[in-house]
Amino acid sequence: TEIYTLSLHDALPISGLEDISSGVVFKRQAGEDFDFVQSISVQNGRFETELPAGSYTVDAYTAQNGRASISGSSLVISSDISDVRIPLNSGISIPVIIRADSDGNSPERVEDSTAHTMIEVRLRGVSSAPSLYNREVWWAGPHASEISSVEAGRYEVELTAFGQWRVESAKCGGIDLLNNDLMVTAGSQPAAIEITLRNDGATVVGTVALEPSKNTTVLLVQPRGAKNFVEMVTTAMGNFRFAGLAPGEYSLIASDGLDKLEYMNPEVLNTYLSTAARISLQPHAIANVTLNVSRASR
Repeated sequence: TEIYTLSLHDALPISGLEDISSGVVFKRQAGEDFDFVQSISVQNGRFETELPAGSYTVDAYTAQNGRASISGSSLVISSDISDVRIPLNSGISIPVIIRADSDGNSPERVEDSTAHTMIEVRLRGVSSAPSLYNREVWWAGPHASEISSVEAGRYEVELTAFGQWRVESAKCGGIDLLNNDLMVTAGSQPAAIEITLRNDGATVVGTVALEPSKNTTVLLVQPRGAKNFVEMVTTAMGNFRFAGLAPGEYSLIASDGLDKLEYMNPEVLNTYLSTAARISLQPHAIANVTLNVSRASR
């Protein structure tokens, strides 16, 4: 692969953003993923580096840890470039709308300042090479109405409801985010992420039949075809708790090695489900469970 020199001798032209404080990150695209990542320090608005040929996305970070990304198409490197100017913007922002149903009637929109006490929304990048680059952004509150500085890519949407609230639905346009990943495309504006909550969440509390001093992992699983609903907790003195669960059928697995397992893959998890404990939850229910360590983990 040819290696080319890339240099910048003037401050990056970032309209409306603070000066770059911690350098820029070049990520070479390989399909939906990246196969090469390099961080470059910027001093007094200048940098010089060597990069292999390819098509790159570029990120920069401001003094307030805000992210700026290259505008429009990627930066293609096929020769030495001097005095390169990289137009950046503040990235893609995705509105978040929370509605809640507390009395069985039509869900009503929740003010942003209150919604953050009810649910956390996190986008985690789905990558075949997570060691190279891990995209992750979240809904920062308490007064934010959007997830900002999102770069193009595929994301798994992680939703954590608090208290007795549980997620009834989560959508972005016509995409069901409970069963599908979110695709963010450069140069386009995604629809709002719309989440409906209900306050009839069930709770599971339990213990694992181990010595009190030994911690273990407990998975709560609800099979959903290609993308299971899975929550994981680490026991504390043999005790565990899950809250904000929708009514339905669940499997529970206790193991001392599941945290190192590719448990989000249904094919991998099916081996463990054969020895799982099964429970059925009703609205507002509190289930007490005692688990043994799964034989499949030994």
